[in-house]
Amino acid sequence: MTRARITFLFALFLASLATPPGVAQGQSREPVDAEDITESRPATAEEKEEFTRAIAFGKRYAAIPDTKAALEHYLRADAIFPGQPGVLYNLAILMVKEGLYADAQSRVDRYLALYPNGAEVETIRKLQTELDFQKDFEKRQSETKHYIELFNRGRYHLARGEYDQALTIFEEAAEKQPTDPAVAYNQALAWEQSGDFVRATEYLRRYLALTPSPSDKNEVDQKLFRLEAEITDMRTKFICPFCGLKLENGATWCHRCWHGPYLFDEPQWSSRPCLEGASATRTLYYMDGRFGGNELLSCLSKEGRYGETLGYSPAGQRSIRAARKAEGWVYDGDIIVEKRVGDQKVIVLEQGSDVLERLLAPVSGDVLRYEAEKAGAERWNLQREDVVIDGVVYEKRYGYDAAGRLARERVAYQNRGACDHLMQMSADYVRNAAGTLQSVKLGGGYTGLPVEGSPTVSWAGTLGFTYDDKGRVSREELVLSSFTKNWAEKPKAGQIRDEVKQLYPTAKWKQPLDIMRVGDYCGSAGMQRLSNRIDLRPFYTVSPGFPILLPAGVAKMTVDYAYPDAYEVVRRGQK
Repeated sequence: MTRARITFLFALFLASLATPPGVAQGQSREPVDAEDITESRPATAEEKEEFTRAIAFGKRYAAIPDTKAALEHYLRADAIFPGQPGVLYNLAILMVKEGLYADAQSRVDRYLALYPNGAEVETIRKLQTELDFQKDFEKRQSETKHYIELFNRGRYHLARGEYDQALTIFEEAAEKQPTDPAVAYNQALAWEQSGDFVRATEYLRRYLALTPSPSDKNEVDQKLFRLEAEITDMRTKFICPFCGLKLENGATWCHRCWHGPYLFDEPQWSSRPCLEGASATRTLYYMDGRFGGNELLSCLSKEGRYGETLGYSPAGQRSIRAARKAEGWVYDGDIIVEKRVGDQKVIVLEQGSDVLERLLAPVSGDVLRYEAEKAGAERWNLQREDVVIDGVVYEKRYGYDAAGRLARERVAYQNRGACDHLMQMSADYVRNAAGTLQSVKLGGGYTGLPVEGSPTVSWAGTLGFTYDDKGRVSREELVLSSFTKNWAEKPKAGQIRDEVKQLYPTAKWKQPLDIMRVGDYCGSAGMQRLSNRIDLRPFYTVSPGFPILLPAGVAKMTVDYAYPDAYEVVRRGQK
């Protein structure tokens, strides 16, 4: 029933109240004459005349009908002689007709208090029932108006992206109208936009339950399907912190930008959390055991365990992509493709059908190459990459075991910072039956030019891992077991032979020379001796504390870790 309809019926009922039994339709209640006055004080003749005049005018205006004018005259009469039963009765009737329900209620209350057995009691009690109805009706109308205002405020905040405010308001609205499907639907939208897809699906199902046959059921079902797929991805996938690509658990690198590695299951990658009480100290020792210095390594995992902050979420993905775009990176859908400075392309990522194949710098002409093999539905193992460190390009090749874990690394580079030798290095992983990394066997070297006497340099060492009773890495220890240099023949006479004799006075051709103590020197430039130092920096995948360019003569390196007592290494997906 509409408000207009309710008001109309109520007016008809009030009209019937205004016509007591025995009085013809259209007439008002008989006016109160001066003789009817119940005097609470002595009255003058003028007051009685004015009172009678006000009643007469009120009666005539009520008959026209002009309830507003009638009400004014009855109020004047009530002001002259307050509390007259007839005046109170007619005031209540007229005030109801004018919609002044609170004022009418006060007159009814006063009448019943003064004249509990008055002539109009039966009729005025009926009027009280209607006043009670109107009070309830206005209360409901006020609640409805407040609810609509509340709901619209929630929609306003939702449209502005202020999801916390919107959810608070919708929660209040749901308490007032728990069966309104519109609230449940908008709660679902707010939870979805804030990134809580689990709650979004809960409220969408509530919306469907409150609306047995919604016209948008197919649309809602499709939204539910998409949200449930996102929930699955949030539980089973992680995100590349550089480009924001969604990756399968088990992926070691992002196959569209080759950032990584993401070795979540390796304890050494959770060894440097940014937590109070955690530390990592690297110490160097020379061949004779002398102390070679130490340094505190910076923390890596801002929120604790490595990878915990990399869990996939749409909000996290948007944040990463926004940061890259602010730096000039350009995306083709989900895939990062180039970087621009103004209108100029400074980096181009040549994407193949499945993976990034080349990275180009159009200005300089530099090229970095990548190769990979498919290892899962959306996972690729990186087999070859070019890494640039201090302007030198290192070509790295990777091998994997049957379980898809890193098993070996091979590195090749030209040492342009010394004598341009083509260097080769290797790292072979040793695991126990449970798959925990126990050690890494390392080696490297090169063969020099004939003019140098075709020297062969080789070194070998082992990196060992020690774990505490909680499975955390407590120490990494690198020990070089050998570092030798052997000339296949005498260097050609002249400056080169003189340099070799100066650098290695005890060297004998075709006999290995232990150079552990002094290191590998290959020539000089002015007063500076050129050295092929053991370069462990390309082995960044072995452990985050391992990459270092070893100083000449260093034969041992340790990294000691400390953790807060409660800190645990938990593999991704475990609880």
